[in-house]
Amino acid sequence: MNKAFSPEAQKESPVDLAAEQGKEKPWQERTPAQRQKSWVREVLEGIRGGERFRAVMEESRILSDEEMVALDQIMEHALIYRDGFEAGLAAAGEELK
Repeated sequence: MNKAFSPEAQKESPVDLAAEQGKEKPWQERTPAQRQKSWVREVLEGIRGGERFRAVMEESRILSDEEMVALDQIMEHALIYRDGFEAGLAAAGEELK
């Protein structure tokens, strides 16, 4: 069975899977800057996945209008989270200088 599609792999983050597949160092061996980049990448990948999901739902017309409104609200909050996350990391980086 392909580990990427196993139930255990679904619980792992993309960053953990990349490390396991040799694309990145294990989490414990990364510098703080490498960890930050991983966090940002994981957040952005999640947001992009949500945006793709929303586009598919809109195109397929599977969801009702009310459900689309709810999905839009979720995506709006996810984008706000992303922006806050990036701002927080930038501020933390400035404090470290």
